Amino acid sequence: MSQVVRRATQADLSELTDILTVGFAEDPVFTWMFKTEELYRRVAPAYFQMMAEQALNAGQAYLADGKGVLIGQPSSTVDSDAEWNAAGQQKVRNTCGECADNALAYLNAARDNHPMDKPHWYGEYLAVRPSYRNEGIGVLLLRHNFKEQGMAFYLESTKQRNTDTYSRLGFTATRSYKVADGVEMTSMWRDPMA
Repeated sequence: MSQVVRRATQADLSELTDILTVGFAEDPVFTWMFKTEELYRRVAPAYFQMMAEQALNAGQAYLADGKGVLIGQPSSTVDSDAEWNAAGQQKVRNTCGECADNALAYLNAARDNHPMDKPHWYGEYLAVRPSYRNEGIGVLLLRHNFKEQGMAFYLESTKQRNTDTYSRLGFTATRSYKVADGVEMTSMWRDPMA
């Protein structure tokens, strides 16, 4: 059966939030960020809803048959440091409560390591429902975006398995960086294909 990828709309906010929440429940960065399973269940949905809303308002979000989601934005729409410092960090504090320090450590590390010197599309979050993993849903979402955007693509990987998959799609690991003790991310870049 052929999978359908489409642009998400505001009407999809709940589904985007749910896929992101269940898709990242076992991710090493987000299990660290939200500290305990109970905090993850309580706080992560609000965090991912905030990110999905941002993607719908300032960036873009893609859904694959309710099985996976890719959200991000062109680099030209990433908040400036002034916008991030004035309002963005406070919004994260309000949303994440007792997990805010970890969330800000993650987001600030990602911002500090984000290459802004060349135009690109920033894939902020790619998640697949656990029951649909290993079916190529994430690859489908990425390929759809490559074709639609036609520009360089940047993302961060939190697991070696994902890094390997992204490498097979033409991404190159540009650096690894530490978010916290035992929590690392890998920056990855893909030039547009001719």
